Amino acid sequence: MWSYCLKLYVTFTLLEIKKIESRLYQSEVVDDLIVSNVTCNGNSCEISNACVTSNNGVMLFGSDEHVFNESLKLKPPRSSNLKPILKQSYTCKGCNARIPVERGAGPDKHYFHDSTATLATGLDNSNCGHQLGDVIWPLIRLNLKYRSQQDVIFNGLGTLFVETTKFLCHNLYKPIAYNIIPYNSLVENEICFKRLLVGTDGENYSSSQSGIVKENFSRDMRAMRSLYYKTYDIVEKQKMDCIIISIKRSYGGGTHFFNIHNIREVVDMIQENFPRYEVKIISWEDYSMKDQLKLLARTKVYISLPGAALMNGAFVQDRAIVVSFCRNKGSGSRTEGVEYKYWFDNLDYGKFLMYCENDEMGLVGYDTLVRVDKLKNNLRKLGV
Repeated sequence: MWSYCLKLYVTFTLLEIKKIESRLYQSEVVDDLIVSNVTCNGNSCEISNACVTSNNGVMLFGSDEHVFNESLKLKPPRSSNLKPILKQSYTCKGCNARIPVERGAGPDKHYFHDSTATLATGLDNSNCGHQLGDVIWPLIRLNLKYRSQQDVIFNGLGTLFVETTKFLCHNLYKPIAYNIIPYNSLVENEICFKRLLVGTDGENYSSSQSGIVKENFSRDMRAMRSLYYKTYDIVEKQKMDCIIISIKRSYGGGTHFFNIHNIREVVDMIQENFPRYEVKIISWEDYSMKDQLKLLARTKVYISLPGAALMNGAFVQDRAIVVSFCRNKGSGSRTEGVEYKYWFDNLDYGKFLMYCENDEMGLVGYDTLVRVDKLKNNLRKLGV
């Protein structure tokens, strides 16, 4: 799905923002009567009764002293040795990961919406695997810290605020947010919420080993899968009747992508020894996001090499099997990639296997050669 990348440039006019406000409208309160509170949990915070502003930050309410003290939770003084709260570990080019704070006060009134908003920056990286791992997954984890699984599955991230107006891989984002709004469309027109959520530093899949947050990892991965399944009306527990092998298509210009060298031999072996399953060689670029998810829900065994395509394994059923073979780093040495290490090896469900030994695979040029007899025996042992 992150291989199905279409560009979407998101901009909102003042009229469109007013329409969003009317859908979310709850009440209006005189600013002097509003009090904002910031409650933090490690690298993230929940902010009550606050507004999102055009300078990529938040407007807090209360006395000068109260707003100052609450803002220190988002931006602690250097002398405290505490880290500031960051919207994302990786951000769009030139974007601000920190949260500017200003105070709202006076006789004015702000409309407050009885819903959740999530603060991010966004990425301008066209690799949709990075979008999923570095933005979406951390934002879902953030919301699950403060909201129930069912709330997140049925309502997503609420309203999502981003700094970039060049929004890539938009099909990944459509299922997870009620609205997606750039901060710079809010000039003199703050949008206020009963609850704002912010802070995902260190939660992205490509963080260093020490940065992986394993608490509730499997629960959160299941919730992300359910959120996408629900969007497309896909039954989660259905018959798994296919085995898929993903390949990477070479684009124009002669660039070589790493693939399984003897893929035809692998297919023949599966068809002969496991005839109950339909075997499909797929390139994710050929499928819409909905069709990718429908196929993954039917998949008993997913065979791939490390890379963005392998991350689709997060959306298979609990009883499915994901098999990854090491690939050529380009110098004749083997690499497992990071997907298995930072995602799949931390799950308490499913079977996620990495095959790198000489009796399991070899290298032919840039490609991976699968030891077919070994794969056949392993699949039998796994009960396929």
